[in-house]
Amino acid sequence: MEVFKDHRRFIFQSKSKDHKNTIEILDLNKRFLVYCNHKHRWKTPDGPFKINKQARATDIYLESFDKKFLGEINEIHPQLFSMRRIRKFEIYDQNKILVGTVREKPKFIGSDWQLEKTNNETIAFMVGNRKKKTYKIQSPGGQVLPKSYRDP
Repeated sequence: MEVFKDHRRFIFQSKSKDHKNTIEILDLNKRFLVYCNHKHRWKTPDGPFKINKQARATDIYLESFDKKFLGEINEIHPQLFSMRRIRKFEIYDQNKILVGTVREKPKFIGSDWQLEKTNNETIAFMVGNRKKKTYKIQSPGGQVLPKSYRDP
């Protein structure tokens, strides 16, 4: 997205008073870049068998300060009766065109999360502890991309 091109480090802030379920993404000078509004929906997972059970999925909508739609990220549930619940998110641009996928992988296969182009080529993956928010994003060639850390 155009708004992120000149930035390599970000601050994620969830203190917005007038927006429920919103995270603000700021640059290091604390200038606003993007709102991330998330909503939950209930959907029947795909699979060979149709059942009446539904699972919760999260959709994230990216907006500019003036409420202009910039893109969205939609959670896709794994098929029913999968061996492991491997989460997947599809990333769409402002024209609702699929531009990539974020896929969770079991640790023994490699990285917890990886970012892929639409042709399944890995362009980045996560190294570190996602739950403690102490991780870095790395390219397949080893270049460190944005980092995440928690202030004390």
